[in-house]
Amino acid sequence: MKKPEESIKKKQARARAEAHESNCEMLMEEGQGTLYVAQDFKPHFRKVLNALPPEVTEKLMDLKVIFLAVEKSKDGLTRDLPQTLHAHLNPGSVPDMHTHPGGKLLYFSPLLFEEKQSQEQIHFTIAHEIAHAVLDTDDFSPREEGEADKMAEQWGFKRPPTVRDV
Repeated sequence: MKKPEESIKKKQARARAEAHESNCEMLMEEGQGTLYVAQDFKPHFRKVLNALPPEVTEKLMDLKVIFLAVEKSKDGLTRDLPQTLHAHLNPGSVPDMHTHPGGKLLYFSPLLFEEKQSQEQIHFTIAHEIAHAVLDTDDFSPREEGEADKMAEQWGFKRPPTVRDV
């Protein structure tokens, strides 16, 4: 005879796993989570999202995180962006794109997905940037970079030796 507590724990674990799977799917669904992730890059994002702890995907949903990863071969891309999206262009630097109020846009350069990058490096970089969103900071100091690295490693993504220190 099984203990009722065990079956309750199993039901809770199954419900949490189903919620995690649903969160991952919604985060990858255009219009819900993903703003635009090129077809070739989707498996990389899925692998990282599926490996994250359920509480992390819950937080990503709460933060209204969206991903933007455009393939390099696109000459141009026109997308309907959320009305709250703002882009700040700083001369000589990478555009600073974010949403107001709340919400986060994680932009991934097509250079990340070049053939010379290992899958390990791509997955670590995606996890590292998700960690920045979870840490909910715009501070990219060496300390914050280290925290994002540690968090990505805790999620099972080993920092490749090819990733530069800040």
